[in-house]
Amino acid sequence: MASLRSDKWDFLQDDAQVQEDTLLEASELREKANALTHHAQAEDMETRQQHLHEALAMYRRADALLKGRIQEPQIASMVLQIRLNAACLAVQIAEQASHSVDRQQAEQCATGFAHAALEIDPENPHAALILARLSVGRQNSQAEQFLQKAQMWSLKRHDEDVLRQAQELAKRLTQGDSPTLLVRKGAELFKQGKLLEAERLLTQAIDYLDRKEHGGPIEVLAAQPLRALAFDALEVKAECLAAGGDFAASLKCGGQAAGLLEAKAPFAEPERSRREGLLYLSLGHAAEAARDKDALSFFRRAAQALQRSDASPSVEGRALLEFGLRLVQEFDNGDQEAADLAMPTLERALDKLKLAHGQLLKSKPAGQDASLQKQNAVASERLLSRQLQAQVALCSLHLAQRDKAAAEEVLNASQHLLRVVEDCESPLQWAALCGRWAFAAAQVGRFREAEDALRLKWNLAGGKDPEWGQSRSDLPDQPSSPEEAERLRLQQE
Repeated sequence: MASLRSDKWDFLQDDAQVQEDTLLEASELREKANALTHHAQAEDMETRQQHLHEALAMYRRADALLKGRIQEPQIASMVLQIRLNAACLAVQIAEQASHSVDRQQAEQCATGFAHAALEIDPENPHAALILARLSVGRQNSQAEQFLQKAQMWSLKRHDEDVLRQAQELAKRLTQGDSPTLLVRKGAELFKQGKLLEAERLLTQAIDYLDRKEHGGPIEVLAAQPLRALAFDALEVKAECLAAGGDFAASLKCGGQAAGLLEAKAPFAEPERSRREGLLYLSLGHAAEAARDKDALSFFRRAAQALQRSDASPSVEGRALLEFGLRLVQEFDNGDQEAADLAMPTLERALDKLKLAHGQLLKSKPAGQDASLQKQNAVASERLLSRQLQAQVALCSLHLAQRDKAAAEEVLNASQHLLRVVEDCESPLQWAALCGRWAFAAAQVGRFREAEDALRLKWNLAGGKDPEWGQSRSDLPDQPSSPEEAERLRLQQE
């Protein structure tokens, strides 16, 4: 009989070695993640977020290596700690995320790890507290349930730290800020650029107003002050979402705000029309960014509403300009009738912008401080830039309709605007406008003026040579930022 091979059962030893290697790798990943998380706290925001994501990936890898062995007590204890650490880390990432999508992904990750921790330890107070925190402001009833569990389980285990945190969170839930204060704080945070914090507070206010016990849903709120507050919350939240790049959610939120203006409007005229116009102006930009077909309609409604209101000439002029520019786009895309409305819209926009600029110049007091002078200078430049936008658009319409005399009249009326671009705050925007003005001037044979405008464009776009600037080969092939890419495009255009 043939003898047994000595290596016949070696796979058993190999399997044990693999398990040992896996445990060692998971342990190393956990330690590296712990260290990286600790050191990341002292770094700048961008670097910290990057390192926290790397640490979270290490925890995920460690969890994946060991999740098939959680029936072993020693391994289960290690995996439990990994999952709790990962959940806490994901909460940190969510709180510091700069985009709503990143925040949502991090919160989903934290929720998943916390629930996974409860699979190993069904009465873990840390996991319950994490889930309670993640639910606050979104599902407060669920937050209360997890808080009760966190308190009960921490008492059972004599975990005073978790108990204290749970009690503090419970106090905040029961004695939370009023919706008015939440909206006010949310608006302030939005102005400071803290979009995620602002969105969280505004969502809490909206959820409060939407509850039946507080008179909700929002659409049927009877009291005028509550409807006004709901409109404010929805309007600012829509702005937050748009600023964060979530245009679909912004449109949905803004649409809900617009619905409050239809019946039982929370504001009397002319304030109602002013708020409607500003809302639809924002919705127009969000719809345009989302490539939504309603963008033109939103800009039209904004212009119409602001003309009914007592809005400042600057605001009304801006809305009319935005609508007029979109009508020009419609004309360029083949809608010949769009020009009939675009012309008077742009002309009215120009009148309003000129009036606004005149009022600004008259309002400048003597001896004003430097910061106010700077603020007025920026406002002046913005108004003049919009005037030039309107003039260039009007000129393009006249040229498209072969009305050379009208086009030259617009060029004559707008040529002085090219002289205000020295030391401007938005050189690339002015560069683009100078280029378009030059193109229009060339079409009517004013080549010398067109050349001067192109020279201005070149200088504003960063051209270096006193005559015409760098040669094409000297320009960077790979721009390092969107601004540099735009400079490159304008120089090569």
